[in-house]
Amino acid sequence: MDFLCFVNIFVNGNIIKIKIMKMKKITILLICGLILVFDACKKEDKTPPDDDNPLPEYPLVKFAINEDGDTTKFVYDTLFRADTIIGIEFSNGSNSGPNFSTFGSPSNILEYTYNSNTVFVNGTASYNLNSKGLVASPVTQGSISIAYSYNADSTLSSRTTQGIVVNYTYANGNLTGYTSTFPNGTGGTVSRTGTYTYTSHPNTFGNKNIGQFFLGKSSTNALSNWNETSLNNSTGEVIEYNVDYTYTLDSEGRIATMQKNDGTSTKTYKFFYY
Repeated sequence: MDFLCFVNIFVNGNIIKIKIMKMKKITILLICGLILVFDACKKEDKTPPDDDNPLPEYPLVKFAINEDGDTTKFVYDTLFRADTIIGIEFSNGSNSGPNFSTFGSPSNILEYTYNSNTVFVNGTASYNLNSKGLVASPVTQGSISIAYSYNADSTLSSRTTQGIVVNYTYANGNLTGYTSTFPNGTGGTVSRTGTYTYTSHPNTFGNKNIGQFFLGKSSTNALSNWNETSLNNSTGEVIEYNVDYTYTLDSEGRIATMQKNDGTSTKTYKFFYY
C-alpha cells in the first residue's frame, strides 16, 4: 500500500517540511527512524537552560559583537564555565545581530577543559588554579611570565609582568584605579595612573558572565569613564587618555549595547544572552 507523507526536519534551528509521495509504509518508517536518529545524534549545545540545568541568577553572554561585526559565541558547561569560545566573522561585515545565515567560517575556536586545578585551552595546560579557583602565579605566555595576587574577595590585587608591577584599588565592588611604574627606554621611568568611574547599571559581561571565574571577580557596575595619565619622569611629558562609555539595556536590564568614545571615534559593541 502506498502512502503520502510529510516529514519535518530540523536544520540549523529551522523546520523544513519534506513531502514524500507514493512510498511504501516500511520505507516511510525507515526514513522517519533515520531522521530521529540523526536528530538525536547531532552535537548538543552544552549550555543550559534545560530541566536539569536552569540558568544561573546572573546573565550568561551568548554573543558579543565588536564594532567591525566580528562575533564571539560563548558556550558553557553545566557548571557555567567556559566550554567553547568561537570567534566568527560576519560575511556581510555588519554588526546588526547574530544570524547564522550570514556567518563566515569560524576564525578562532578555544575549547576549555578542566582537570583538578588546571584549565586546558585547546588541549594545552594554560592556567593553574589556587585553592580559591583563581589563576595561580606565575603564568607563562611565550617568554613572558605574569604573576597575580588577589584580595580576599577574589578581585585582582596586583599583576607583575617582566618585573613591572600594576597595583589595583577598589571601592563598593568596583575597580577604581591602578598605578604602575616602568622604564621609559632612556634610563628613566614612566609613572602611570588610571582611574575608573561607573554607572548604576549592573555589569553583565564580566568574567563570570563569560564563564571565566578563574580570572578573578569583575566590577559590579558597568564602566562610565576610564582616564589614564602617563608621566615621563625624565622629561616631564604627560600623556592623557580618556574614554567615555554609554549603554542601552534590554528588557531584562542587561547591557544590550555599549558605546565607547575616546574623543576621536565612537565604537559600538553588542551583547546577546542565553
